Amino acid sequence: MADTDLKLDFVIVGAQKAGTTAIDNYLRQHPEIATGKIKELHFFDNEDIFKTGNVDYRNLHDQINYHPGYVVSGECTPIYMYWNPSMKRIWEYNPLIKVIVILRNPLSRAFSHWNMNFNRYGEIPFFDAVKKESERVKEALPLQHREYSYVDRGFYSVQLERIFSLFKKEQVLVLKYEEFNLDQQAGLNKIFDFIGVNKELFSFRDESVNYFEYKNEMEEDAKVYLHEVYADDIKKVEKLLNWDCDDWRT
Repeated sequence: MADTDLKLDFVIVGAQKAGTTAIDNYLRQHPEIATGKIKELHFFDNEDIFKTGNVDYRNLHDQINYHPGYVVSGECTPIYMYWNPSMKRIWEYNPLIKVIVILRNPLSRAFSHWNMNFNRYGEIPFFDAVKKESERVKEALPLQHREYSYVDRGFYSVQLERIFSLFKKEQVLVLKYEEFNLDQQAGLNKIFDFIGVNKELFSFRDESVNYFEYKNEMEEDAKVYLHEVYADDIKKVEKLLNWDCDDWRT
């Protein structure tokens, strides 16, 4: 097959801190799936690649571990659903690609994101980071901020609407992180059916991936504040996906 004929069959686009590392790890174990040589290729959110308008997709395909017996190929970069231009770039690359999304309670997603940064390089207290986010992210304008976007990444409805404006609903699989955590094998079977591989060829073994203990607890003031911040967006998500997100409100 000529490189110009190559197209990824699926992409996992987010959300960050919502189980994408676990999903990527499991998919790497399926003999019919070719994945990125590393998780998070960051191709479609790389502004340098797209600034000229002349994109060489060989640089993407070179980062995929194509192996004998693969049936489908894909990659996992969780910022894609949040990075404004990424989904349009993915559609322009392959309008028939399948898109996988997993969403987590936006409060716990934000806190997990903050804890990751706190563990990596230290951070200001969580509630301070939340309240100061609108000012802190300005340093990245006109782009979005990759590090301090704790709250903004949790406004899922606008990200979902962007995806659904480009891709048919049958091309998009949206999973709920909390349900995936309760039954990972069932969630993986949905993914395998969706991307078109034989789930019988995968031997499930529960694994703990990317786990770390929080050194802090979310402040009660932050919980109250974020419940109010996200209330309307959660309602929009429920309507878009026909979901019940009462568990996100508690």
